[in-house]
Amino acid sequence: MIYDFQRILSRRLFTWGAISLGAGLYLIFQQDAIWKGLGLQGMVWGAIEVILAFLSLRFATARLGLPFDSNRQAHAARTFRRTLWISAGLALLILAAGGFLVLTEEGGTEPFWRGMGWGITLQGGFLLLFSLFHALTTPGCDPLLPDLNLLSTPEHEAFELPGDRGLVILVHGFPGTPNEMRSLAQELNRAGWAVRVPLLPGFGVQISSLFRQRTAGWVRFLSREVSSARATGKPVVLCGFSMGGALAISAALASQPDRLVLIAPFWFNETLPLRAAVWLVRLVLPVSLRPFRLVSFPTLHLQSAAGQVAPEVNLAHPEVQQAIRPLQVPLLFLEQFRQMGKNVRQQARSLQMPTLILQGERDPITRPELSRKLASMIGPNARYSQVNGEHHVVLPTSPAFGQVVQEILHFLDDIPESKDPEGH
Repeated sequence: MIYDFQRILSRRLFTWGAISLGAGLYLIFQQDAIWKGLGLQGMVWGAIEVILAFLSLRFATARLGLPFDSNRQAHAARTFRRTLWISAGLALLILAAGGFLVLTEEGGTEPFWRGMGWGITLQGGFLLLFSLFHALTTPGCDPLLPDLNLLSTPEHEAFELPGDRGLVILVHGFPGTPNEMRSLAQELNRAGWAVRVPLLPGFGVQISSLFRQRTAGWVRFLSREVSSARATGKPVVLCGFSMGGALAISAALASQPDRLVLIAPFWFNETLPLRAAVWLVRLVLPVSLRPFRLVSFPTLHLQSAAGQVAPEVNLAHPEVQQAIRPLQVPLLFLEQFRQMGKNVRQQARSLQMPTLILQGERDPITRPELSRKLASMIGPNARYSQVNGEHHVVLPTSPAFGQVVQEILHFLDDIPESKDPEGH
C-alpha cells in the first residue's frame, strides 16, 4: 500500500500547490501591497509544490505495477516516513522564517513584506500539518487475508485433462477457483480437447495473498501459460470467464492464441467524468477500508456469493465473523478492476484472432450492452452470442450451460488440428 499512499499524498500536494498557484496569480494583481506579497509567495510555493508532487506521483505510479516484494515495500515505507518527518522539521523552520518576517520592522511598516511573511507562514503551517498527518498514518506492507483454511481442498486446485485436438486454457473468475470451470472443462474434453485450468495467483489455497496481487501479474501469468502451450504446435484457445475474460483480452494480445473465448467478460466503460470523480474522491479516502466492520452477519447476499465459490464457507460461524470483521481492503486492490477495464478499452481493437463472446441475457454483473460494445470494439473478428442465463453460465446448474458448451464447440470446429511449432 505504500506506493498507493505516496500516490494519494502526491495528488493532495499537487491539489494544494495548484490552489496556491491559482490564488497567488489572482492576488498578485490586487491593488493592496499586502495581497501582492501574499500572492507572490502563493505562486512561488505553489509552483514548487506542483513540481515536487508531479515527480513523486511519477515515481509512485511507476512502482505500483511491480510484483509484490515485502522487503522492498517495508524499506520504502521506512524511507517515506523518515522523509515526512524531515519535511515536518523543515516546515517548522519555514514557519519561524515567516513569523520573523511578519514581526520585523519591515513587516510592521511595509505591507508587501508583511504579506510575504504571512504567505510563508501559511505555507509553512500547511506543510507542517500535512507532513505530520501523513508521517503518522504511513502504512506498511499490503495486508494478508486471514487464514481460514478455505479453498484449500483438491477440487480448488489447478488441473489438466488430456486430449488430441489442441489445448483450451480456461480462466476462472473472481473470487473463484478452477473448480467453477470443471464442468465446462469436462464437456470440452469429451469433444477431444485437452483442457488446462490454472489457478490465478492469489486465489484458492493462496487466497491470503489476494490483496498483494496486481492485474499486470495476472496477465503475465496467463501469457506464460499460452506461450508454453503454443510451443507444442497444437492449436491453443484461451477462454476466460468474468474477470478471467478481462484478463484474457490482455493476455491474448501479448501471447496470440489461435482463438479467444470470452464468457461474460467483466469490465466497465469508465467515462472521463467518472474518472475525474474517482480522482477527487480518492483525495479524501484512506488507502484501505474495513467494509465488514458494521455488517450484520450472515446476510443472504454475502452467503450466496460465498457459496458460489466455496459452499463450505459459513458466515454464521463466530470464528469466521471474527476473522472477517477487521479485514482491511486496500483501495489499490479494488483499482485493479479499473485497470482491467482500462486495458479492455485500450486493447480490444488490437485483437486479431477470432473471438467468441458469450453473454447471459439477465446478467446483473456483466451487463449485456457492454459485451455487445466489446464485440463492436473488436470488430469483424468477434462473434457475439446471448444465452438464456444470468452470470454464472459456466456452472451446470445454469439453464444456459448446454448452450454455452455447444456455442464454444461450434466456434472451435474449424480450427486445424495441428500446425508446426512456428504457428503455421
